[in-house]
Amino acid sequence: MVMIGNALGGNVQLKAHCKSRDDDLGVRVLGPGQEFHFKFWTSMLFTTVFYCSFEWLGSGGLHWYDVYDDNRDF
Repeated sequence: MVMIGNALGGNVQLKAHCKSRDDDLGVRVLGPGQEFHFKFWTSMLFTTVFYCSFEWLGSGGLHWYDVYDDNRDF
């Protein structure tokens, strides 16, 4: 399971867009202290990667992060 949360402080909203090669979970806008979770099945070939873009006021643009990578997290 992956948990994405907004701990930015202040009254800043966090925009997150998470997806894999096969699944797009859509854009989520999280207010202060909010979070969302998602679960998935990993590939038998150990090729599953979920990545998210994050953006918030003053962030200077999109920031990408691999939130799950079979090669790293299995």
